[in-house]
Amino acid sequence: MAAKETGVVDVSLHISKEGRVIETKIASSSGHQRLDSTAALAMRACEFVPATVNGVAIDSWEKMRWIWRTE
Repeated sequence: MAAKETGVVDVSLHISKEGRVIETKIASSSGHQRLDSTAALAMRACEFVPATVNGVAIDSWEKMRWIWRTE
């Protein structure tokens, strides 16, 4: 964050039944394209426990919030 940009990004994640992120969408922008794209890229590197229905793993959409701040 060279420009000391701050903001909050809400990223919608399409999570596979294997727990991998297969698609991201910016649900709410921080107002800074660099922060938004970096948050989406970071989320793609994560693995999750997949959602289940009756004990069977399914693909799902979840929303995660990424907060950028300077200290």
